[in-house]
Amino acid sequence: MIKPLSQKDIELKNARVPRPAILFISQNLKGPLVGVEIGVQLGKNAESMLQILNIKKLYLIDPYIHYKKNIHHIAQNFPSQLTRAIQKLSPFKDKIVWVKKKSSDALNSIPDNLDFVYIDGNHTYPYVKADIENYWPKIKKGGVLAGHDYFLNTLLIRGRVVGGLEVKKAVDEFVKKHNINLNVKAPDWWVVK
Repeated sequence: MIKPLSQKDIELKNARVPRPAILFISQNLKGPLVGVEIGVQLGKNAESMLQILNIKKLYLIDPYIHYKKNIHHIAQNFPSQLTRAIQKLSPFKDKIVWVKKKSSDALNSIPDNLDFVYIDGNHTYPYVKADIENYWPKIKKGGVLAGHDYFLNTLLIRGRVVGGLEVKKAVDEFVKKHNINLNVKAPDWWVVK
């Protein structure tokens, strides 16, 4: 039996902020920016974005539910995570829009002409591929599509491999299909439209 992740495990996993793709956005896009984060969890990355980017509006997409095939979120307490994220991001309440849906169901809630989209939701191949393909058309020319955990091919919990993650595969297929340059600075990846 796999022991559930503790809150400390979750916090340590997300401790590195600001993330490299967010730093790239801060240095290359001028605000005020309209962006999306897919996969909010505890809100640390969103908080970092709101602190270092000139944000006009940030759409935060996360259903805070368990996906059967999402090994990335085994036995986590989603209501508690949502409560903590709302508290953490409350100073920015006028700049954020909570979209408590799966990213595929949230498309109609998100405007076109986005400056950036940051993907850190379900890390299995079909979900990553769908997020990339679904949100790429919503980004304006010169905007950035980015994400987390490019090199994370296996998920380890307390030193044990519990499954494979396929972010890299989905990203590599996308950049090859569209013949665009991929930027990688672990653990992030990004492309400019």
